[in-house]
Amino acid sequence: MNEKSISVTFSDKVFVEHVKVAHCDKCGGIVKPDIVFFGENLPARFFNYSIRDFPKCDLLIIMGTSLVVHPFAGLVDEVNDDVPRLLINLTEAGHSTSSLFPYGGSSGLCYHDKDNYRDVFWQGTTDDGAWKLAELLGWKTELNKLIETELKKINEKEEKDEKNIKSTVTTIDNISINEEKNGKSIE
Repeated sequence: MNEKSISVTFSDKVFVEHVKVAHCDKCGGIVKPDIVFFGENLPARFFNYSIRDFPKCDLLIIMGTSLVVHPFAGLVDEVNDDVPRLLINLTEAGHSTSSLFPYGGSSGLCYHDKDNYRDVFWQGTTDDGAWKLAELLGWKTELNKLIETELKKINEKEEKDEKNIKSTVTTIDNISINEEKNGKSIE
């Protein structure tokens, strides 16, 4: 096998120019996105909602995940035994571990088992899977409207943010010009 290795170095300038970072309007500090980074603890609400919601689940749709990292990966086993589970993913994931735990324990998804009665694997992107579900359920028109509405909101917010950025840059430029006229340096 002929493998090639390359080394890529990014300058900070590339990230400053192309990566949007949210800042607090009050203190100017960086706002962390509402996600959990790898290695971080999950918020308490994750456990509270899973305990509350999973027993009520009548269909579990799993999308775009390797189902490797716990505790998230173990959620597939938290629904009742009669609940259908659909995995929409580019690759198979969450295989049954019943051979490792023959007397109980983690079971995972069993879509290849001969006795499978509830697990289905649909291979494709999450977008394609969502569109296919919408089509099969007769929701395609509603999904199109929802996407159109949300994209409009996003575009309006981005335009507003762009105007605010231009206004801030103009203000900073004006301050710099005034400071230079007065013989002061802002550096």
